[in-house]
Amino acid sequence: MKWYLLIGAILLILLAVGGYFVFFAPSRTTTNPPDNAGTFPGGGNATTTPGTTGQMQVVLQNGQQVTAQDVVHNGTTVEDPANPSTYYIAGSSGYCNPDGSCPSGVPSEDFNIVYNATEQTFIIALLKEPLGEARQAAEELLLQKLGIAKTQMCALKYYVGTDAYTNEQYAGMNLGFSFCAGATKLP
Repeated sequence: MKWYLLIGAILLILLAVGGYFVFFAPSRTTTNPPDNAGTFPGGGNATTTPGTTGQMQVVLQNGQQVTAQDVVHNGTTVEDPANPSTYYIAGSSGYCNPDGSCPSGVPSEDFNIVYNATEQTFIIALLKEPLGEARQAAEELLLQKLGIAKTQMCALKYYVGTDAYTNEQYAGMNLGFSFCAGATKLP
């Protein structure tokens, strides 16, 4: 099996697991954006803040919003043409289009970071050992891209995981961000 097909399959599995996490998580109250706010493609509630450049509102797990740097329109994030409202902040989709373009964000072989604008979820796939180092590098990149505090990162709707090919022991688990309560300690 070619490596890019494997990475694509891994990402699809992680997106499915993340979707399960979002759809079947305990109910929570959400707030709607103001009527004058523009919405992201895909109809999600993430909004650009009127009168600001490069910022967006992201709904947290508790329904509140946080102002973050716009990770969708920052020049390095790429929308996945096969999955509308899905954006590669880092890493690659694992496939190339017939025109030869290959959807990918900031280059990374250790992890992928995907943002789903409709659900406002962040999926981080750890692709290489040691997992602890890959997670830390992904955390640092996402903190820098979003420009928010670690406490706000912990409140995002997110999933950090890996597959059995990379590490059987931690496959299928939401490992969390290392600095958040309940995160799995990694080697």
